[in-house]
Amino acid sequence: MYRLVLLDVTARTHTALLSGLFLLSQYVLGAASYNIQTVAGSNFAGDDGPAVLALLNHVEGIAIDGQGNLYIADTIDNRVRCVSTGGTIRTIAGTGTAGFSGDGGLAIAAQLNAPYGLAVDRSGNVYIADLGNARIRKITADGRIDTIAGGGDPAAGAFADGGAATMAVLVSPRNLALDTAGNVYFSDFGGQKVYEILAKGTMLTIAGTGIAGLSSDGGSATQARLNFPAAIAIDRQGNVYIGDSENRRIRRVSGGVITTVGDTGRAGADSSLNVRGPTGMAFDSQGDLWIADSGSGQLLHLNMFGAITALPTSARDIAFDSSGNLYLADGPFVRKMTPTGVSFTVAGSGVTSFAGDGGSATIARLNYPSAVTHDSAGNLFFADQGNHRIRKISVDGMVTTVAGNGQPGFSGDGSAAILAQLNSPTAVAVDAKGSLYITDTANHRVRKVTAGGFIYTIAGKGTRGYSGDGSSATAAQIDSPDYVVVGNDGTVYFSDNGNSRVREISVAGTISTLAGNGLISTLDPRGLTLDTSNTLYIADTANSRIRKVAGIGTMVTAFDGKNGLLRAPRGVAIDSHGVLFVADSGSHQVKTIDRDGTVAVIAGDGSPQLAGDGSAAATAELNTPLDVTLDDAGNIWIADSGNNRIRKLTLGADVVTPPPPVQSIGVTNAASLLPGAIAPGEIISIFGSGIGPQIGVGAQLATAQTLAMTIGDTQVLFNGTPGALLYAQARQINVQVPYEIAGLASVDIQIFYANVAKAKFTVGVTGCAPAIFPVALNEDGRLNSDVNPAARGGILIFFATGEGLTDPDGVDGKLASAPYARPLLPVTVRVGANDAEVLYAGAAPGFAGLMQVNVRLPGGFSPSGPLPVTLRVGTVVSPAVTVTVR
Repeated sequence: MYRLVLLDVTARTHTALLSGLFLLSQYVLGAASYNIQTVAGSNFAGDDGPAVLALLNHVEGIAIDGQGNLYIADTIDNRVRCVSTGGTIRTIAGTGTAGFSGDGGLAIAAQLNAPYGLAVDRSGNVYIADLGNARIRKITADGRIDTIAGGGDPAAGAFADGGAATMAVLVSPRNLALDTAGNVYFSDFGGQKVYEILAKGTMLTIAGTGIAGLSSDGGSATQARLNFPAAIAIDRQGNVYIGDSENRRIRRVSGGVITTVGDTGRAGADSSLNVRGPTGMAFDSQGDLWIADSGSGQLLHLNMFGAITALPTSARDIAFDSSGNLYLADGPFVRKMTPTGVSFTVAGSGVTSFAGDGGSATIARLNYPSAVTHDSAGNLFFADQGNHRIRKISVDGMVTTVAGNGQPGFSGDGSAAILAQLNSPTAVAVDAKGSLYITDTANHRVRKVTAGGFIYTIAGKGTRGYSGDGSSATAAQIDSPDYVVVGNDGTVYFSDNGNSRVREISVAGTISTLAGNGLISTLDPRGLTLDTSNTLYIADTANSRIRKVAGIGTMVTAFDGKNGLLRAPRGVAIDSHGVLFVADSGSHQVKTIDRDGTVAVIAGDGSPQLAGDGSAAATAELNTPLDVTLDDAGNIWIADSGNNRIRKLTLGADVVTPPPPVQSIGVTNAASLLPGAIAPGEIISIFGSGIGPQIGVGAQLATAQTLAMTIGDTQVLFNGTPGALLYAQARQINVQVPYEIAGLASVDIQIFYANVAKAKFTVGVTGCAPAIFPVALNEDGRLNSDVNPAARGGILIFFATGEGLTDPDGVDGKLASAPYARPLLPVTVRVGANDAEVLYAGAAPGFAGLMQVNVRLPGGFSPSGPLPVTLRVGTVVSPAVTVTVR
């Protein structure tokens, strides 16, 4: 049965799959090229000034050196900072942008990712628990940074005690402490262990098995279970104290034996120590233990006799200086408490992510800007959502607040907008008279700021719900309004997202529903835009569509991106030619959709990072773009929300850039377009700049049954072995990974174009990396879609890559023919909540690197409609794609 299905659909499969496969290559090539530049937003944090005026964005760790300098883990800002004894603050590590880079170089130029715990030794070396990078890093006294633990290769096997610390694979290292010999101890919060790094660079497990739980008090610490260990401290005798956070206790390791301090009030114990979230600990000069119990908002003092004192003082971490002063990390502040109990702030202004009003927008601080629009004079307005403000960038590049005082809440109607309270405003629109319209999302209102600067509510009475159609908009209930747009006639349209509807407010102030029936499966409305004929376009985010409403009550799909071309579209704009511009937040890209449905990426390489200013937008990095707007000069403005920036695309000629450095090359599975280790035989996509010909070249045959290893003067080598090429262009190459890499931990990849080396980089290797192409066929060979769903109990055909080694052995670039190779690892498929019967899983006839999977759908689906599909090869599960079942 499966063989007939396999062969009967082969011709259709070739057409459909070629369309789907090469569309993933071709849609990244826009008809127009843009340069990208940041116009608002920066990493400004108040360096080189008074520490009490600095921006600290949630302090998780602190430490004091022997001279009294204070070190701060500014966690959300991805920096480590130092406050001198004179009170001046500076950054000593981290650029302010999350990531991993810089080992072997200056720490100030390195990237950190959510640094937590800190420690400093007698020589002035600073140790960082770089939690987001799963590493312990060290800054030497001369300012250079290196990894001293973590970063090992999972493929190399489990870390063995006594081995090199840099070979270990950590999960989330959190807190640090040093013993009198200078050995480093740290808690691996998610790894359920506490480790010691010895001076010679090896590492030992001190406590924990790696499995969360509670066990073994009175027994071996390495056989005990911990439950998310956080705080850590070491007394003068070398005993290790652990804040066992989810077990709500402090545990002590002495001589390899673990016990609970105070036994949490258990009968017969000599003291009761009830903690709820111990995130910081330190010993004072008397040998007393102090505990920052952030879970209960108190500071606990346990003296050497076991007496406990609780102070109503909140802190995430604590440290003592040589004079007995206690420092407390408290959110956006670091406070100092003298031995006499006097407390005052030594670092942090209390402002976490807002700065720059009255100055250049390029050095301002933004906090998750979520929407952009512009007026006829060229001023740009944006919703600075996390700062609870609407801000304006004037034509001369200066930024000011035009609505919101920065405090979340609701107030101010009838008064000056800059004194009013907003609560997480998502979007802003402007009409021809200069009035602003704001979706005050968490207040469940739509508000208007007049040209004179006064604010009023125009829709919503402040309680979430759905009511009021046909009556006054201010008496209606709305739920989490999202985006807003205003027509030339003064009609205001907004996405009432919590109600899964688009509603309109007439000039007379009456509210009505324009689209949606309250079901998110029907409509998940976000971004809105109007074309020149007053047709409304809607970003239907959860359903990966762009919808449009023309006339009264008629909504149709303008573009269906469920095949992977759109991934959580948010803001939309449309030009006078009918070209749609989409902030595709899920792919971290900005895309255009022509009137004929052709998709092009004009900004973002798909990596959720920050890079590329001053260069080609298509190879730059965006992070969760949420909105776009167009100005009269053809420039495109982006709310690059995850990067806390507003960025501008300027139309220009094709941009020619130098060969990209290693870190700018993107390697993804060609089906999922997600990065990761690569597998033998997998089809991968490589993104870069100048890595192939300007005009894309498709696959070519070297022999009747084998793909060419060179096309368009482009070649890709894997440890010197050429890969079979499916597509080559200046910004993207699709290539099959040679089977010869099997068993390696990593592989060096080189790209040559016109006999010139364009890039060299290293990627990890894994046994399999399955992913499904967003193209599925029904039993009749037609593409699966919402208008052509699969039948329950029927056969559905998928195509995937990354299954790894096969039987018979795979041959690089060979087009599959009988007998068809099957993966060595077992294959299963899940559709929705049900396992599907796999009828065939093997090479797709006539293709190289492609696996065809035929499944029989279960007959009892509930519910029907769009359902996720995952493919498991061995123990590895693919990212989900969506099919429709009736």
